[in-house]
Amino acid sequence: MNFLNIITTIGVASVVVGLLYIGRKLQILDDLKSVTDKIKLNIKVVSDFLTRNNANFNHSELQAYSPRVFMYNKPDRNMENTAPTLGVYIRDMYLSEHPEIIE
Repeated sequence: MNFLNIITTIGVASVVVGLLYIGRKLQILDDLKSVTDKIKLNIKVVSDFLTRNNANFNHSELQAYSPRVFMYNKPDRNMENTAPTLGVYIRDMYLSEHPEIIE
C-alpha cells in the first residue's frame, strides 16, 4: 500500500463516521421535536381542563397565546392604543438582535 491509498482509506472512513455522527444528532433533534409537541398538547389539555372544570383556578394568571386573547381579557386596551406600544417593542427587539444597524 502506498501513501495515497492509506490517506484515501482514512479519509473515506472519516467521512462515513462523520455522516453517522451527524445522522445521530439529527435523529435526536427529531425526537426532541416530537417530545415537545406531545408536551405542548398535554399542557393544553391540562389547562383546558383547569379553566373549564375547576372553580378555584384563576384563569387570568395564564399568559395569553395570541393578541386576540389578550384584547379579550383586557377590554380597556384596543388596537389604537396597543399598536404604538407593540411597534416600539418590536423595533427595540429587532435593533437589539441587529446592533450593526445602530452603529
